[in-house]
Amino acid sequence: IDIRESAIKQFGPFVDSVLAATKAEQVDIVGHSEGSVMPRYWMRYGSSVASNGSPKVGHMIGVAPASQGALDAELAERLRTNEPFKSVQKALAENGCGACLQLMNGSEFMTSINGAGPFPGERFSGPAQPGVSYMMLATTWDNFVVPYRAGFIDHPQFKNQTVQQSCLIDHADHLSIVFDPVAYDLILNELDLDNPRPVRCVAT
Repeated sequence: IDIRESAIKQFGPFVDSVLAATKAEQVDIVGHSEGSVMPRYWMRYGSSVASNGSPKVGHMIGVAPASQGALDAELAERLRTNEPFKSVQKALAENGCGACLQLMNGSEFMTSINGAGPFPGERFSGPAQPGVSYMMLATTWDNFVVPYRAGFIDHPQFKNQTVQQSCLIDHADHLSIVFDPVAYDLILNELDLDNPRPVRCVAT
């Protein structure tokens, strides 16, 4: 599966269908792992701007985000260029896992969503769409996005934080953060800034 194709052909039309069904002006997106980067591709290269010129997205929240790719930059480069890993990746791509290469740090795909640009077909330059609030919520115990800071984006529109900043005993990893009460509360607070709720602190 090519992340770019999924973003443009599937995710974009889904957003439009939600807006049409709800009569809402914007959607809020909460995406886990790959789901934190695929919407950002659509936002930069797809039909993410309404007819009145405003973005279709209000909040973009990444959970255990793979914002810079899933691997350390140096390790990702070694896997791209050295055998037998190079052949394994080629085989994965040829058998339906184009995302396996796209999600690696330093890939063409990662550059297309994080780079300053300008790039052909983009609706805006840089990693952030004007008018959208971004939050990247990571865990220091992430065992897929390594180091966990690879989930962060250094940009004024991005709020980067870990669940451990709110709860030191939270040991949620890349998968279990999906069921993490701390993450739930932080996400809800980000989506409803006018009505903050206490963030639970639970060992997971």
